[in-house]
Amino acid sequence: MSHTCVKCGDQEECHYNEKTSADLTARQLCFSCDFYWRFLNDPVKTPNRHHHSTAVVAGGNIYTDGGNVENPGDGRFLGFAGHRFHFRMLDGSREWVSNNVWHGGEIPQIWRDEIPDTAEIVRPAPV
Repeated sequence: MSHTCVKCGDQEECHYNEKTSADLTARQLCFSCDFYWRFLNDPVKTPNRHHHSTAVVAGGNIYTDGGNVENPGDGRFLGFAGHRFHFRMLDGSREWVSNNVWHGGEIPQIWRDEIPDTAEIVRPAPV
Protein backbone atom coordinates (compact mmCIF):
# COMPACT_ATOMS: atom_id res chain seq x y z
CA MET A 1 0.00 0.00 0.00
CA SER A 2 1.56 3.31 -1.03
CA HIS A 3 0.58 6.85 -1.97
CA THR A 4 2.09 10.24 -2.67
CA CYS A 5 1.99 12.73 0.22
CA VAL A 6 -0.31 15.63 -0.67
CA LYS A 7 1.81 18.03 1.43
CA CYS A 8 5.43 17.33 0.46
CA GLY A 9 5.14 15.03 -2.55
CA ASP A 10 7.18 12.16 -1.02
CA GLN A 11 6.17 8.58 -1.69
CA GLU A 12 4.77 6.86 1.43
CA GLU A 13 5.01 3.07 1.58
CA CYS A 14 2.83 2.66 4.75
CA HIS A 15 4.85 -0.10 6.36
CA TYR A 16 3.71 0.81 9.88
CA ASN A 17 1.14 -0.78 12.18
CA GLU A 18 -2.41 -1.08 10.89
CA LYS A 19 -3.77 2.09 12.55
CA THR A 20 -0.87 4.30 11.48
CA SER A 21 -0.97 2.98 7.91
CA ALA A 22 -4.75 3.54 7.78
CA ASP A 23 -4.37 7.12 9.12
CA LEU A 24 -1.62 7.96 6.61
CA THR A 25 -3.64 6.54 3.74
CA ALA A 26 -6.83 8.33 4.81
CA ARG A 27 -5.01 11.68 5.12
CA GLN A 28 -2.77 10.99 2.10
CA LEU A 29 0.26 12.13 4.12
CA CYS A 30 3.74 10.71 4.65
CA PHE A 31 4.84 9.78 8.17
CA SER A 32 6.79 13.04 8.63
CA CYS A 33 3.99 15.33 7.44
CA ASP A 34 1.51 13.38 9.57
CA PHE A 35 3.53 14.36 12.67
CA TYR A 36 2.90 18.06 11.93
CA TRP A 37 -0.72 17.44 10.90
CA ARG A 38 -1.34 15.71 14.26
CA PHE A 39 0.53 18.47 16.10
CA LEU A 40 -2.01 20.95 14.68
CA ASN A 41 -5.16 18.85 14.52
CA ASP A 42 -5.28 16.17 17.21
CA PRO A 43 -8.13 17.33 19.46
CA VAL A 44 -6.72 15.69 22.60
CA LYS A 45 -3.12 15.71 23.76
CA THR A 46 -1.64 12.22 23.85
CA PRO A 47 0.86 11.59 26.68
CA ASN A 48 4.51 12.03 25.66
CA ARG A 49 3.66 13.76 22.37
CA HIS A 50 4.17 17.33 21.26
CA HIS A 51 0.83 19.10 20.82
CA HIS A 52 -0.18 22.62 19.84
CA SER A 53 -1.95 23.11 23.17
CA THR A 54 1.17 22.54 25.28
CA ALA A 55 4.13 23.31 23.03
CA VAL A 56 5.80 26.52 21.95
CA VAL A 57 7.46 27.21 18.63
CA ALA A 58 10.69 29.20 18.74
CA GLY A 59 13.13 29.70 15.91
CA GLY A 60 11.17 27.28 13.74
CA ASN A 61 11.48 24.47 16.33
CA ILE A 62 8.86 22.80 18.52
CA TYR A 63 9.54 22.67 22.27
CA THR A 64 7.47 21.19 25.07
CA ASP A 65 8.17 22.17 28.67
CA GLY A 66 8.05 19.13 30.94
CA GLY A 67 7.96 21.42 33.97
CA ASN A 68 10.92 22.92 35.80
CA VAL A 69 12.45 20.43 38.24
CA GLU A 70 13.58 21.97 41.54
CA ASN A 71 16.00 19.16 42.46
CA PRO A 72 17.45 18.04 39.12
CA GLY A 73 20.05 15.81 40.79
CA ASP A 74 17.43 13.40 42.16
CA GLY A 75 17.87 10.93 39.29
CA ARG A 76 15.07 12.14 37.02
CA PHE A 77 15.57 12.02 33.26
CA LEU A 78 15.27 15.63 32.04
CA GLY A 79 14.91 17.04 28.56
CA PHE A 80 18.15 18.50 27.14
CA ALA A 81 19.90 16.88 30.16
CA GLY A 82 18.57 19.63 32.42
CA HIS A 83 19.87 22.58 30.38
CA ARG A 84 17.97 25.73 31.39
CA PHE A 85 15.84 27.48 28.77
CA HIS A 86 14.37 30.95 29.16
CA PHE A 87 11.26 31.41 26.99
CA ARG A 88 9.25 34.54 26.26
CA MET A 89 5.93 34.36 24.42
CA LEU A 90 5.89 36.67 21.40
CA ASP A 91 2.55 38.14 22.51
CA GLY A 92 4.12 39.08 25.88
CA SER A 93 1.69 36.89 27.84
CA ARG A 94 4.29 34.79 29.63
CA GLU A 95 8.00 34.47 30.36
CA TRP A 96 9.56 31.54 32.20
CA VAL A 97 12.61 29.36 32.74
CA SER A 98 12.62 25.56 32.66
CA ASN A 99 15.27 22.88 32.99
CA ASN A 100 13.07 20.14 31.50
CA VAL A 101 12.49 21.11 27.86
CA TRP A 102 11.86 18.53 25.14
CA HIS A 103 12.56 19.14 21.46
CA GLY A 104 9.95 18.20 18.87
CA GLY A 105 12.18 18.94 15.91
CA GLU A 106 12.71 21.67 13.38
CA ILE A 107 9.56 22.44 11.43
CA PRO A 108 10.00 21.86 7.69
CA GLN A 109 9.61 24.97 5.54
CA ILE A 110 6.38 23.64 3.98
CA TRP A 111 4.72 23.72 7.44
CA ARG A 112 6.07 27.10 8.64
CA ASP A 113 3.03 29.13 7.49
CA GLU A 114 0.74 26.82 9.47
CA ILE A 115 3.05 26.47 12.49
CA PRO A 116 4.57 29.93 13.10
CA ASP A 117 6.79 30.92 16.00
CA THR A 118 4.86 31.62 19.21
CA ALA A 119 7.84 32.26 21.51
CA GLU A 120 11.49 33.19 21.56
CA ILE A 121 14.39 31.77 23.52
CA VAL A 122 16.01 34.52 25.56
CA ARG A 123 19.75 34.17 26.10
CA PRO A 124 21.32 33.64 28.46
CA ALA A 125 18.95 31.76 30.70
CA PRO A 126 19.10 33.05 34.29
CA VAL A 127 20.77 30.82 36.82
